[in-house]
Amino acid sequence: MAMCEDVLLCNFAKCRAKLSGFAWVTACSHVFCDQHGSGEFSRSPALCPACKSALAGKLDIVRTELSPSEEYKAMVLSGLRPELILDIASRALAFWTYQIHQERMYQEYAYGKAEGRLRQVEKLYTQQIQGKDMELGNSRGEVSSLKKLLEEYKKKYSEVSERLMERNRQYQKLQGLYDSLRLRSMAVSGEGDAPAPAAVSGPPGALYGLPFAPTGSSHNKAQILMLKGKALNVVADYRPQAEEALSKAVKLDPGLVETWNQLGEVYWKKGDISAAKTCFSGALNHCKNKVSLRNLSMVLRQIHAQGDDYSKNVFASVEQAKLAVQMDAKDGTSWYILGNAYLSLFFVTGQDPRICQQALSAYAQAEKVDPASRSNPDLHLNRSTLYKYGERYTEALLGFSRAAALDPALTEPLVREQQLLKFLGRLDTLVQQKGLLKAKRLNNLIAGVQNKELRLYKEWSYTTAGGQHAPLTLKSLRSLNPGKNTGAVVVGKVVFSLTDEEKVPFTFGLIDGEGSCLAVMVYNIAESWGVLIGDTVAVPEPQLKHHSIEHTGKCLSFSSIRVESPLVLVVNGKKQSLSSQAAAVVAYKPQTE
Repeated sequence: MAMCEDVLLCNFAKCRAKLSGFAWVTACSHVFCDQHGSGEFSRSPALCPACKSALAGKLDIVRTELSPSEEYKAMVLSGLRPELILDIASRALAFWTYQIHQERMYQEYAYGKAEGRLRQVEKLYTQQIQGKDMELGNSRGEVSSLKKLLEEYKKKYSEVSERLMERNRQYQKLQGLYDSLRLRSMAVSGEGDAPAPAAVSGPPGALYGLPFAPTGSSHNKAQILMLKGKALNVVADYRPQAEEALSKAVKLDPGLVETWNQLGEVYWKKGDISAAKTCFSGALNHCKNKVSLRNLSMVLRQIHAQGDDYSKNVFASVEQAKLAVQMDAKDGTSWYILGNAYLSLFFVTGQDPRICQQALSAYAQAEKVDPASRSNPDLHLNRSTLYKYGERYTEALLGFSRAAALDPALTEPLVREQQLLKFLGRLDTLVQQKGLLKAKRLNNLIAGVQNKELRLYKEWSYTTAGGQHAPLTLKSLRSLNPGKNTGAVVVGKVVFSLTDEEKVPFTFGLIDGEGSCLAVMVYNIAESWGVLIGDTVAVPEPQLKHHSIEHTGKCLSFSSIRVESPLVLVVNGKKQSLSSQAAAVVAYKPQTE
């Protein structure tokens, strides 16, 4: 096939050895080494191994010596006419010209192939370098963010330390007050009916800021026990001594509302939610107050119940929180508790957007009327949960970050921020690169949508929430408008599926016949429900949203369709059963919101 400098090369495809000694030359201007020529031309009929031409003539194949002797050179053309000698020489030169041409073509082919591979390698390395540069930039951004977070943690640690010292001072003050009252009570009991010293003016209890009560009365003893229980209840853990003191105080004077509230908190810490509810209700039976209303609102949502019973508790919780707000509209804590009650109601009633807005409004009002509420990490955490469920991802990430900065000891906000950011980053990559599928697989999926599925879904009808049958018009993903696309249906193939640690929503990539790809986020799913790559999914009246997210130096952008229930989907031509749906639930921790 070729020539290297002034040396012929074997034209056998897998040989290309330099020729020396003897070689086999064919009438089609190819040359082969003695080994391959002997093996190939011993067969009948003889075919050229290079071009597969038939070599039937007597002189179509010649075994020739490439380095003939001087005697051979002197005699081989002797006696021939000059024109024959020139003809023979021109044919020999044409053979060499053909060999040179073939070698040039081969080298160009090899060069082009090597150049193509070089471009692929350069492209691969460029992508890797860009990816590493992006990772480096992200790492620098994360380092910068972590430095800022560290400064916030240090500041928060200082604030928490100051608050702890203040709590300790309050505890010491209460302990001193309790000791003084105890000594006072003992002294009065020793004096019997003797008159009070003249140096003390007014009723004995007034000296300690307590309402007047006869010395040694059950009311006075109840107050002393209440103060003791309150002092013991300052710590976050359950204290049996606090329960004992407060229980005695309630028996001595059931009219002390603060005693009921303190005892309810003790039972709450103990994990006895039913007893806590009884205490807060008992306080309200004696006197309507916002503390009891707030606490009752919280415990009602933490009572273990199923179905309608739990829903009734949540509705009652909202009413108690409303009453607390009505008693003091400038109390940020009451507004915060109302926001949490609305949050629970939002999930219990099927995620009504109006209730979601009521919860967000309550949180905003808490921050407005009470600046201290802005430093409540739980408020930011709970509000971010609503933001995440409403796909307001930038606000959710900021809220989680703020909650983590306000309370470094609270690990949940930071974990959820990192989980959400990781989920959104993976989702952005999968949507942009269409599930990272190979081109052949992707083209087969697109061709599958273009063929049979379109005919199956073109005349599809949809049963609305009101029970009406509405015809649907098939649309491409590219033609959808932001918001709800009434009367439309989109059909495509699944190219990836993705869930985060919280399992909600179940997210998958959908590609249509035009090759457009976006994410579909399905809520209220059963744990066992899902779709596989290659499944055909129809989404009626799709609700489109474009996302643009910036957080800690990362910029993400993708589009998604929100689906409130898997029941509206048609997967591989089949509607989904009721077992594919499950209601969202709210998780609580003891004595927390």
